[in-house]
Amino acid sequence: MENGNKKSNKGWLWALLGCLGGIVFIFIIIVVVVMLFFNGVDEVVNGTKEEQKNRSKTSEKTFKLEDTVKADGVDVKLEKAEFITPSEEDAGNPENGKALRVYLKFKNNNDDQVLAQDADFSMKVNGENYEPWYGSGDGNDGFSHQLNNGNTGSGYVTYDVPENSKYTLEMNFTPNFDTVKAKWEIDKSDIKVVSNSYEQSTEETNNEKNEEMTNDSAEESTDEIVTRGNVMDIVEEYEGETLDTDMYTFKEPEQRDDGSWGFAFYTKDGELAGSYIVDEDGIVSKFDESGIEE
Repeated sequence: MENGNKKSNKGWLWALLGCLGGIVFIFIIIVVVVMLFFNGVDEVVNGTKEEQKNRSKTSEKTFKLEDTVKADGVDVKLEKAEFITPSEEDAGNPENGKALRVYLKFKNNNDDQVLAQDADFSMKVNGENYEPWYGSGDGNDGFSHQLNNGNTGSGYVTYDVPENSKYTLEMNFTPNFDTVKAKWEIDKSDIKVVSNSYEQSTEETNNEKNEEMTNDSAEESTDEIVTRGNVMDIVEEYEGETLDTDMYTFKEPEQRDDGSWGFAFYTKDGELAGSYIVDEDGIVSKFDESGIEE
C-alpha cells in the first residue's frame, strides 16, 4: 500500500508541474504578443527604429542656407534670406532693428495630404526667440499650404531681429504623426539686403511692366511693313551686302498667298541660282537652285 501511495503522489506532482509549465508557457506567449502589439503601436505613432534614428540625426544636425531637410516624407528647403529695408510708407519699423525675411519651399512625397504653415517655424538669435514682423504691409507674408501627394508650396516669413553675425531658423514640423525638429544657421554674409516695402516692390514691378509695354509698343510702331518696294532692302540687310546684279539677274518680287514676298535670281546664262522668301514679319529664308533652304 505504501508503494502505491508514493506512485500516486508522484503522479499528482508531475501533473501539477505540467499544468504550471503550461500556464507559464501561455503567459510567455501572452507577454510576447503584448510586446509585439505595443511595438507595432509605437512604430505607428513614432515610426520605425530607423525613422526615429533619422529624426534624431536631423534634430542634432545644423543645416545651412539652401539645404533641404527630409521631414517625414516632406522635403523642406530654406531657399534664401533677405534683410528688408522698410520705406517711409511702411506701417512701422522693426523694433529690434532688422527685418529678416526667409523663403521656404515644400514638396509632399506622402500619399496623404499634409499641412505646412509658418507657425511650424521660429527665429532664434543667440538662443532667444524673436517674433514675426508684419510692418511691411505685405499681405502675402506668412503661409499655410495643404499639400497633396507630389505637390509643392512656397512661402516666406519676416522676423523682427537684432543685428547679429548668425541667425537660426528652427522647425517643429508634424506632417503626419511624427514631429520633425531641424535648424538652419544663416550667416549674415549670406543675407541679401533688399530695398523694400510691399508697396515699393509692387510699384517697381508695375513700373517695369509699364516700361516693357512702352518698349514693346515702340518696337511694334517701328516695325517695317514688308512691301514690294523694300523687300530687296530687307534681303540685303539679311545678306549684309548689296545684291550682286553684275553676276545675277533678280526677278521682280511677288506677293504670295500667305502674305509673304518672294523672288528668284538667275545666272547671266539664265539658269536658276536660288530664291528668297520674306514673311510678313521680315524674316528672310534663302533657298538654293534645288529649292533646299540654306
